[in-house]
Amino acid sequence: MNQPLNGSADSQKRLCHTLKSVAAMLGMTYLTQLSREAELSVHPISRENPLIENIDNEIERLGLLINAMPEEASVADSVLISSAILDKLLLKLRNADATAYDDATILQNASDKELVHVYELIQRFEFDEAARLIEHLLHKENT
Repeated sequence: MNQPLNGSADSQKRLCHTLKSVAAMLGMTYLTQLSREAELSVHPISRENPLIENIDNEIERLGLLINAMPEEASVADSVLISSAILDKLLLKLRNADATAYDDATILQNASDKELVHVYELIQRFEFDEAARLIEHLLHKENT
């Protein structure tokens, strides 16, 4: 019997969108593609849907790759954020694009405390203040 995944159709769609955004921000192209397909699917999605199995398999594959990384390259304790990611996030913040909320998740484990503060501002929907801080950080990086 095809059991639906936990949560309402809306919460499933939001989860697929968040997964797509995070995967895209991390450059995980295949997971981004699968998540986009899931987001556009009819919800609720059954656990037996091959798309869900493909997503699970890809997440497992990526987890194995990350776990196989040498300790010094590990992203477990901190994440280095590129200026390209910040530029993309800044554009979304300037346009009051609510998907900035999802994209900002990568900042919560940033090695830079100011980026963690940007994450906290975005979580409170203080997009203008977050944008100003990102602009300051990008300017500081370029000087």
